[in-house]
Amino acid sequence: MDCPPPGARALPHGPATWEAGGRAIDAFCTTVLRAGFAATLFVTPEAADAHAPLLEEYAGSGVDVGLLLQPPTLRGAGYKRYLGAYPGELQQQVVQDAVRRFEDALERRPLSVRSAMFSASDETFPQLATARFRQSSISSPGRRTPKYQAVWAGAAADTHFASATDRLQAGALPLVEVPATTDATQCRGGLSPDLAVENGTLDRWHAPLIASQLERHEREQIAFRTLCFVTTSRFPYQDRSSRPRYTLESLLSYLVGIDERYDVVPSTLAEAYAHFRSAT
Repeated sequence: MDCPPPGARALPHGPATWEAGGRAIDAFCTTVLRAGFAATLFVTPEAADAHAPLLEEYAGSGVDVGLLLQPPTLRGAGYKRYLGAYPGELQQQVVQDAVRRFEDALERRPLSVRSAMFSASDETFPQLATARFRQSSISSPGRRTPKYQAVWAGAAADTHFASATDRLQAGALPLVEVPATTDATQCRGGLSPDLAVENGTLDRWHAPLIASQLERHEREQIAFRTLCFVTTSRFPYQDRSSRPRYTLESLLSYLVGIDERYDVVPSTLAEAYAHFRSAT
């Protein structure tokens, strides 16, 4: 779950208020954990500060609390564009600033990271590795949205070590990249279908996409197979009558069901890193 500040200062839009965002985070994590699954939160420094007690509580319960890099929302910094729009030195400055603010809020260093709107350039992964991040979820294979510097046509679809020179390919950096799960063979309006919880219904959207990716894993004999779901704290997961909440619960039940055929291992991004390093 991406957790940006309230309002529409930058994409992805945040919740209406800090209170609404906190309630959405709380409901999302509670629902996922009670079902026996794992949650990863990507929070901006402002969100880390606003929700510090809640985040500390969930971090103690095994939730992975990582950093959301959303430069336009770094208060007082003056950044207008998304991460991938900046040259390497400025990306390093953005990352260092965001990490420092995150540490000030939560008194620990983040090891997981996502760039808002999946914005990145070929210089992004080496900057993140230099900043000592261990795992990231920045790529959205098939996506083509140049205005956000998020061009992922031809990107590696499965978990891999990031490259120091090519954001689209596997490499040898000590940074494990877990792409958002997409169907990169399709693209409409610059976006490939992905496992965003709020997109469509389980039967018409998520289940067919999951099935096609599991079939691809088998067909291509992928050694390390992941399904990476995404959402944001903008959606009212605290409202049991809302479609996102209903879809989330349906997805969790569906994943329990496919455990009869597949060995489903619930993992935070940090746990995916540990599993991948062990497997490789």
